[in-house]
Amino acid sequence: IWLFSIWLSGGYDKPVKLFRIVRGIGIGTIIILVIYALLPISLRFSRALILLGGLWSLISMIGTRSIFHIFKFKDLGVGAHKSKRIIIAGNDNEPERIATLIRTHSNPSFIGLVCTDNSKFDPNKHIGSYSNLKGLTEIYKIDEIIFCGGEIPSQKIINKMAELSDLPVSFKIAPPESLYIIGSNSIDRFEDMFMVDVNSINKPSNIRIKKLFDLVVSFGLLATFPISVFLVKEPLGFVKNIFSVLFRKKTWVGYHNSPDNKRLPDLKKSVLNPADAFKGKEFGLQTLTNLNTLYAREYKLENDISILIKGFKMLGR
Repeated sequence: IWLFSIWLSGGYDKPVKLFRIVRGIGIGTIIILVIYALLPISLRFSRALILLGGLWSLISMIGTRSIFHIFKFKDLGVGAHKSKRIIIAGNDNEPERIATLIRTHSNPSFIGLVCTDNSKFDPNKHIGSYSNLKGLTEIYKIDEIIFCGGEIPSQKIINKMAELSDLPVSFKIAPPESLYIIGSNSIDRFEDMFMVDVNSINKPSNIRIKKLFDLVVSFGLLATFPISVFLVKEPLGFVKNIFSVLFRKKTWVGYHNSPDNKRLPDLKKSVLNPADAFKGKEFGLQTLTNLNTLYAREYKLENDISILIKGFKMLGR
């Protein structure tokens, strides 16, 4: 339970953050204590063993990661501030403006400009072209890529994020000609004041949440099967879908079938899609593509829950 809670909290994501480990052990300890309280008295043991076990888990996990930090294992540093290596993708003067803002408020170890329009490429100013962004990211060991939102179409940004999904980089979008962004999660760090964090569906934390969502829903539907089977339009398809999701052949919520899906981050074939959140409405191909893009770019668990509830009758599709 402790290990599962740490995994769910992101304690195994790289780079390591000790807060995620502490949070995971705390959540796990609470779960264990709740289970303990529900056990009959004859099966209960000392609560001290649970608390001491939680303390030992905390000491051992932080201790091993501290050893990794001492020996400088890659991506396992603890508490060390690392100067970012950044690429800014755009045209004209916008990338230089963003670079100036970053240098004014922080001290990155590297900032490289990438041109999205080959006709405007300047070897004295740019380190490469947008088409070769993946190669540049690997060569220059980039930590973060900033897209100029006013100069690069949303679909083009999503395509590039999907292409780079196997690399350990974070993505941000800088709105044109502004020093702030409405809806940012925090203003503690300067970059949050003028850039949008992209909550892509292929982020490790979102992949983890989506897998857990599929499992919980599948087991929940199995547990309520005598009732739920009468609430869907196609009972046989419903049964098949439950086991397809359990065996990782499908996912409950994903993209609507579209030829442009190959440009988006990979997802298994889905039962429901974002259009199912709009009951009784029919959309054109372009609108469906836009819904897929928005779903991939700004993934939220509550969106999956909403789509599942509104499209419940279609779970046998």
